[in-house]
Amino acid sequence: MYEKLYQISTTPNLIEFYSIVALISFLYSSILVLLINYYTKKEKLQLLLFFVMVDLVTLFVGFIFTTIITSILIRFKSKKYIYDVKSINYDEFKVEFHNIKRIFGEGSLQQLLRDEKAPKDFKLKALSTISENTSRENIALIKNTLSDSVDEIRLYGFSIIDSIEKKINSRIKKKLEQLKKTKDDNEKIVIYTSIINQYWDLLYFDLSDKSLQKFLLKKIKKFAKEALEISDKNPNLYITLGKAFMFENNLQLARKAFTKAIINGADGNFIKPYLAEIAFKNRKFANVSKILNSAENLEENITLYPVVAQWKNI
Repeated sequence: MYEKLYQISTTPNLIEFYSIVALISFLYSSILVLLINYYTKKEKLQLLLFFVMVDLVTLFVGFIFTTIITSILIRFKSKKYIYDVKSINYDEFKVEFHNIKRIFGEGSLQQLLRDEKAPKDFKLKALSTISENTSRENIALIKNTLSDSVDEIRLYGFSIIDSIEKKINSRIKKKLEQLKKTKDDNEKIVIYTSIINQYWDLLYFDLSDKSLQKFLLKKIKKFAKEALEISDKNPNLYITLGKAFMFENNLQLARKAFTKAIINGADGNFIKPYLAEIAFKNRKFANVSKILNSAENLEENITLYPVVAQWKNI
């Protein structure tokens, strides 16, 4: 009898007690959560519910615990994300050049492709991945697989190189056929420029044998000469011709070609790194600094920036 009366009398008291504790916890936790500025409304609501639950479970110890958590969160500096970037202040990048390394890049792929113990499937997937982006570095990685001990890897690497080379030769053949049909001088210049660039790709990507490099250089010079006889005002012809002269280490003719490219309207900021390289190879180091200092916006090029930063202060 007395136990039933005790249960009836204590049950409403417990409900009232926890209701008061929940209300006090809600008000106190709301104040704590409002002190944290960098949380979103949804995150604040989740944190508020967490604080209230902690207070109800641990009672008064929870108030101390949530207060400590709040003080830590207030002092904690979260990462700032810029969602709407309208402009970039490049002066901030001029302070120092950071050494940036990728976790998985060409070096990792190269190590994978050269590792004799690496699974064949991994190597085939790596080859398939890098073949999607035709670049000098990727083609060099593919060519390394031509000496692989696994037949499938060697054959797949060879098929990729062969396919790239055939595509370039096919484009050259197509342009030569167009050249025979057209009589318009302006169209001829465009076709000549495309043919020369295709021959240059065979050299630049190192797709040809060493014995064929002289042949390709002769072709570039031959078609460039024919194009310049029609018009000597196309800067792109001089740019490719300059790169071809640099390839065979004919620095004097390369400098003349690049200079003519600038005279005929080529972007001097694009050409000046080539001129700086020529000056460096001629051991005219003072000229290297002058040329790079006269160029603009080279800091935006992440490949050239370390070179520019080194020579600008000399």
